[in-house]
Amino acid sequence: MATERVLAPDRRAVLRRAQDAVRASAARLLGGAEARVALLIVAWKLLAFLVVVEGYRSVPLDEEEWRRNLVYPPSEAPTFQTTFTGWDASHYLFLADEGYGKSAASDAFPPLFPLSIRALNFVTGDGVVSGLLLANLASGAGLFVFFLFARRRFGEATAWRALLLFLAFPTAFYLNLIYTEGPFLLLTAAFFYLLYRRQLALAAMAAFLLPLTRVVGVFVAAPLAAFLLADAWSSRQPAEKWSRALQARLLWALAPLAGLGAYMLYMRLTTGEFLAQFQAVGLYQSDWSIRHVFEPDILLRHLLAKDLSIVHTYWDRLAFLGFVAALPLIYRRVDRPLFLFCLLMGMVPLLGSFMSYTRYLALAVPMYIAFGSWFEAGGAWRRGPVFVCALCGLGLVQAAFLVFHTRYYWVA
Repeated sequence: MATERVLAPDRRAVLRRAQDAVRASAARLLGGAEARVALLIVAWKLLAFLVVVEGYRSVPLDEEEWRRNLVYPPSEAPTFQTTFTGWDASHYLFLADEGYGKSAASDAFPPLFPLSIRALNFVTGDGVVSGLLLANLASGAGLFVFFLFARRRFGEATAWRALLLFLAFPTAFYLNLIYTEGPFLLLTAAFFYLLYRRQLALAAMAAFLLPLTRVVGVFVAAPLAAFLLADAWSSRQPAEKWSRALQARLLWALAPLAGLGAYMLYMRLTTGEFLAQFQAVGLYQSDWSIRHVFEPDILLRHLLAKDLSIVHTYWDRLAFLGFVAALPLIYRRVDRPLFLFCLLMGMVPLLGSFMSYTRYLALAVPMYIAFGSWFEAGGAWRRGPVFVCALCGLGLVQAAFLVFHTRYYWVA
């Protein structure tokens, strides 16, 4: 009997400790930074959808552009669904259903995203639903991993500001549409997160997939090589051992090039041409080509062009000038691998034009970390009113751009 009287209070104490542990875990889960980040991302996506709905109700459709655009799936009249099928989205939906080689213009788009839509179509039975699900799941996960990486590398306060700046960027809404922004962001964020944790095999897998999502994904070869070089140099090993280790590790930097090679092989199998993608790009007004890198006068002519078109929008050129002006700040605020990636992503007009530049610049993700750090390091005025005004201004532009895009007025 005495033993039972001793054990009973012990059981109650154990039960109380277990309950306290569960409550503490639940509090951390519901009140931690990760939960708040997830809620913020979901809220931002819901707000974007509400903006689309309001734009559909309030802003007239540019029917001439809608009819001129490659509309897929086919539709005799615009519907709410066609709100999500403009420009690039229609090509991805076409490729998911029809495949490569059926339309030369669509061959300009990499295969990973449309193949993913095709696979999910077996479950949803609808390409638009599949595309929206994939884009939003990928971008939501990508934004979350971006926050985790920024927090681990630069601190939580900077990570929060970087995430808010990202969500407010004028063309960040493409993360919610049937575009490759979402998958590309997820792979980019995962690449840097895994690389800085020195999980090189997994980082190389993400690097391999990036060019299959967007050709510019091959740019990660430069930050990957820079990181491995700096990491080996800091190991302070004997020169001979350091050299052998570096040579072995630099093989990982070939992963993005292998991804590009796999992309070209896939195009050869599906279209009969290794360079089908690059040939198809020539059908567009952007006229991107690696040869233009050696013709810098083209960049200057486009920058000073007086005509206003989808190739020469004022906001694309202003965004480029703003990016160039911000490079010194970005260089000081982030490390060399991140700066290299940001620089390469921001200098795509060297390939031939400013077309869609503001959209492409949105994925130069280290710039958000740099500006987040700059705001955080400032005084109370910069951290408070200036930061809030910047978010509000960028967010209003994004809302306007989102409405224009979904009503078939060119944005990026």
